[in-house]
Amino acid sequence: MQKHQVFKLFLLLLLVCAVNIWSGGLTATFKSGLIWAQVPVSIFLKQLMKSNRPLLNTSARILFILSLVFLALSCKKNTSEHPEPDPEVSKPITFELSKVDYFLNEGDGLDSTVYPMKSYELQNASNVQAQKVYFEDFDGLNEKSLFTFASLPDDLTKSLNSTPVEIQTPNQIDAHGIYAVNLGRKLTDTLQQRPYENLKPGNQVVKISPNSLVKIDRSITEYWAKVSFSAIIKNRNTGELRTVTGKWKGTLYFSSYSVVLTEKSLRL
Repeated sequence: MQKHQVFKLFLLLLLVCAVNIWSGGLTATFKSGLIWAQVPVSIFLKQLMKSNRPLLNTSARILFILSLVFLALSCKKNTSEHPEPDPEVSKPITFELSKVDYFLNEGDGLDSTVYPMKSYELQNASNVQAQKVYFEDFDGLNEKSLFTFASLPDDLTKSLNSTPVEIQTPNQIDAHGIYAVNLGRKLTDTLQQRPYENLKPGNQVVKISPNSLVKIDRSITEYWAKVSFSAIIKNRNTGELRTVTGKWKGTLYFSSYSVVLTEKSLRL
């Protein structure tokens, strides 16, 4: 075998490997096979370049065959390993409110609860009238909302616990009907509370007689209701409608804020 013949065969082998690389069919053994092939190939080429005679000896043939074997194995296509296709990710079921109606039924109605608030005691130990200032705050006032379900479809039970549906709740009830305009409530059987923000805090001035003590007692009334409801919930994935019924109990508003001043003498 002459030099130019060996060189042509070696180029042909490299061309086959290049085609395999281009087709994306190499296995993970390519790198390791190529490393192992470097040794016999380098020795073979070294002898080839030094010699002007045909390389017909046994060592040259063995080196050439080893080169072919290692490189052919390293360029073999991987027919056993195929990446598994990504499984289809199912869309989570989501619901939204389509409609809600509130109405008075048996056992429903309006009621109120009076809550005492922070009180103050202000003293004037001087012999002249004095003015004292106290801070009128409304901390601790919370609007409440609680739903109880009479009927709840099975496919809604789990969903409402994880991602509750937003729903309006009543804020006014009169002879003409129930008006639901409070936003941001959730259709859930867990008690919800949020600070009542319609009353603004501020400083108040009280005049106190000489040698007197003034006690300030404050209170406010929560007006709340218990009503029945019927809500239509839409499955956003399928468009199907579900009906949920039950009771709602919650705050309508706070009012009837009261401040009572009681003055007492400091002298015995």
